[in-house]
Amino acid sequence: MKQKAFLVLTFSLALIFLMAGAATAKDVKTLSQFPMSGPVGALPEFGWGFIDGMNWVNSDGGGINGKPIKWYLE
Repeated sequence: MKQKAFLVLTFSLALIFLMAGAATAKDVKTLSQFPMSGPVGALPEFGWGFIDGMNWVNSDGGGINGKPIKWYLE
């Protein structure tokens, strides 16, 4: 009986510690620089591709471990 109680207690504590780490994880942020206009913005398609990729990861892919990516494009 003591062994079963110890096993349940160990499993419960492990579950609590695993869930606490996921709940306190920081947001995923990324900063990218793709010139969309101006003299060096000859290929804005790269920036559009980045935007489409980030939108796909957040909507269809579910983000990273369930957390959406906050992206900033300069």
